[in-house]
Amino acid sequence: MKAFNRLGLLTTSTVLLHAQNPPSLQSWSVPGLIEGSSPAVGNDGRIYIGALGSSRPDSDFIPGKLLVFNTNGSTHWSRSLGPYAYGSPSSDQGDRIYIGTGYTSNQNPGGDVVLGAMKAFKPDGTLEWEFKLSQQVFGSPSIDLDVTLYFVALVTYLYALR
Repeated sequence: MKAFNRLGLLTTSTVLLHAQNPPSLQSWSVPGLIEGSSPAVGNDGRIYIGALGSSRPDSDFIPGKLLVFNTNGSTHWSRSLGPYAYGSPSSDQGDRIYIGTGYTSNQNPGGDVVLGAMKAFKPDGTLEWEFKLSQQVFGSPSIDLDVTLYFVALVTYLYALR
């Protein structure tokens, strides 16, 4: 992941993603329901953020989504993640993006026992793989130098995927 040296200060709130460039450069913001996530910046300079999801009928981000923005604030791509995207995405050296998802029991499609997943997306937005769990995935994944992915599900299990 890159530092924020090309963008300046990058912040999020429930209703706004905002990038503040140095004083003489353009600032931009993206309205919508971006809650419970912090942005990650990939090696390619793109900004990755999870939109939690909401039952609000006026929201542009129903269900939870993974949103990818170019450095000028334009949308590069977005992918639906199911009802909820918990935590923030992470990216590895190859700009593969990882993010956790979850369902509540009454939102689980098909009535099976899958309540969450860790998903990996290629830089072009293609789903590369999905690790399904019987628990919701909370928090943000971490990646070590050997590309082992660590994350927590339902606050009680620590997973390591390689």
